[in-house]
Amino acid sequence: METIEIRSGLNDFLLLDRILECKENKLEAEKYFSCPEQYLLLESCAQAAAFHVRYLCDFDRHAFLLKIKYFQGLTVPGSGFQVEDHENPERYNYTQGLEIQGRVDISAEKISSSQTTFAYQVLAWQGEEVLVRGELLIGTTEYNQDLPEDRLRPYYREAFACLLSG
Repeated sequence: METIEIRSGLNDFLLLDRILECKENKLEAEKYFSCPEQYLLLESCAQAAAFHVRYLCDFDRHAFLLKIKYFQGLTVPGSGFQVEDHENPERYNYTQGLEIQGRVDISAEKISSSQTTFAYQVLAWQGEEVLVRGELLIGTTEYNQDLPEDRLRPYYREAFACLLSG
């Protein structure tokens, strides 16, 4: 089997810096940003939700971003990603076109689930300012030859423990 190497330009694809709290229906985390790439905020929110799913499944299944139902907040110039009107957007003080710097808090709250799919309301904020909110679907699948359990399960379990211990 041919190995495919993907280079994201990131030294480590684990973006969360710390899990602040993990409960049955919610995970809260933090991420310190030192670069202006706003797409990393979406990835950080997805990682928070996926870590919560792995925790709920006792790391017995692989978790992945299945669908972005909606994601609104920051505007990434040239990307076509824009704030969309969705369920009372006037409740939130969004900052468009902002370069993210410093600590961002992230919340991933499970709003529904089936045997293999989990829906999450995600929210990211800095101080009192909401940066983004959205709804993400996280899918799960059994480990297999392409997703080897002997490598992935211990990796995610250890990463979760390290993030939780701060």
